[in-house]
Amino acid sequence: MYRGDPRWIPQPRIAERARFHPGHPFFAHADIELFLARDAGRVVGRIAAIDDRLHNDTHSDNLASFGHFEAETEEAARALLAASEDWARGRGRSRMRGPLNSSLNETAGLLIDAFDADPMLMMPYNPPQYAGFIERAGYGKVKDLFAWIINLPPGETESERLSRLSARVRARNGLTIRSVNMSAFNAEIERFVDVYCRAWGGNWGFVKPTRAEVRQLASELRYIVDRDLVIAAEVDGRMVGCGIALPDLNQTFKGTGGRLFPLGLLKLLARKHIVTQLRVPLFGVVPEWRRTGLAVSLFVELLSRAGPRYRRAELSWVLEDNQMTNNSVAALGARQYKTYRIYQKELA
Repeated sequence: MYRGDPRWIPQPRIAERARFHPGHPFFAHADIELFLARDAGRVVGRIAAIDDRLHNDTHSDNLASFGHFEAETEEAARALLAASEDWARGRGRSRMRGPLNSSLNETAGLLIDAFDADPMLMMPYNPPQYAGFIERAGYGKVKDLFAWIINLPPGETESERLSRLSARVRARNGLTIRSVNMSAFNAEIERFVDVYCRAWGGNWGFVKPTRAEVRQLASELRYIVDRDLVIAAEVDGRMVGCGIALPDLNQTFKGTGGRLFPLGLLKLLARKHIVTQLRVPLFGVVPEWRRTGLAVSLFVELLSRAGPRYRRAELSWVLEDNQMTNNSVAALGARQYKTYRIYQKELA
């Protein structure tokens, strides 16, 4: 379907297959049903219907979700959504939400603008018509997710101002910022995720990842992270904030068709010369250290480390109503340039 779309970037097929493997830790607390739409024997669409028990237990909710959605036509989209809704009703669920691929801890949302920009690592992309397909099937917006972009390095005046502010925050709070310890990477990622969960715990739709999911994340990140861009903020030896910026490997996947051998692997090995941008997927400060300037100091450190090697960074995603974060990143010089929408429908 995307063969003629210059903006779509295929993900490695080996990684995509792993997302649907029954042994994936997500399926320890979720059930999934996969549907294909066919027209005269030809596949014209797909969808996953998902029942995440952990989400419903966490939020005292009664919903199912859909994800991994693709459709050539509106007819195919309607049939796929209807099949997913019937499956959800059969399980006693009262509403449907999506797209979630397969949860908010993975890729989420439908792109509704900025179709002329490539997606960054682990962010979705879709044609403009999908929004109409979903809305005319009875779905309405439940939440928007924002992606912010900032050029690197920041302007000289802005950079000096932020550096002074960061220095004051560090001195006032006895704050230290360090890189991840790669020799104890699995344990470090658990600490990072613990801070992330404390920071995000009250957010809309958030579900704490299980230990197995954290181990899965560590195994996926170990070989792609830039050590200098995985940082922890500590006070008196306690981690109170963290940030992870990942090289945008989508720049190496472009044009590979999702096949790592041989071209994709060669481009991946040459990523230091190809990759010019970053995505910040994980950033958080524990509640008791909010409104102290710590988040600004942590972000400034990330930008200063990234500036010599990368041209821009994306912060994604941020909930539309997370005013503190949205206002903060705007004040740091970022601009909101993409919107991803999550839809919901009540099931009769």
